[in-house]
Amino acid sequence: MTPVLTLGRDWAGDYLVREFADAGADTRYISRRADVASPILAQRLNLESGHHWFSFICPETKAELPRYTSIEAADVSHAHDVISRCSVFYSDRVSDTIVEAMESAAEAGALIYFEPSSIENDKLFERALKVSRILKYSSDCLADRISASDLSANAISIVTHGASGLECVKATSGFGVRPCRPQSCETLVDQAIWSAWASSTGSWIDQTSRRRIGH
Repeated sequence: MTPVLTLGRDWAGDYLVREFADAGADTRYISRRADVASPILAQRLNLESGHHWFSFICPETKAELPRYTSIEAADVSHAHDVISRCSVFYSDRVSDTIVEAMESAAEAGALIYFEPSSIENDKLFERALKVSRILKYSSDCLADRISASDLSANAISIVTHGASGLECVKATSGFGVRPCRPQSCETLVDQAIWSAWASSTGSWIDQTSRRRIGH
């Protein structure tokens, strides 16, 4: 794993770089800047329902937390060799620079895994969808903004529905829906883990499909 991102020269940035390194990631392409703050997002959990939500406001001080800073053209240029040789390119947001990197990776044969939570720029979002092989999103956030016709012909869409399960939609000779039934458990702590599981499983499924059909 080789993250290409921008972090601040602060304690949060130090922590994230250390976590990446401990996980075995190549951290050479993490840009550290003194003029930005590393992004922080507060997650709140309801342990009774298992629901979670996010906030850009610190729950203790009520101060606004720093937001994400996109990579720049110089960062993509610095990481060109990695981007052009990667097998999977993952992103959960778009910017001019990120979409250009996605398109370059896709042109070089990478599988593009796109996991957006919002649409802030329609044109950039459409460009990202065109090169995405796997699109994963929550029905709570984007169900009314994305349809099967928006995806490329060979794309897989993973739509999560919280406690109601998830569905996979794949375009081959038309779209087919395969819903996953919700499973009961004694204690539901956080539904986010199922979303993360769907991400890793979706990548494995698509890699298997690529080998089978000879891509």
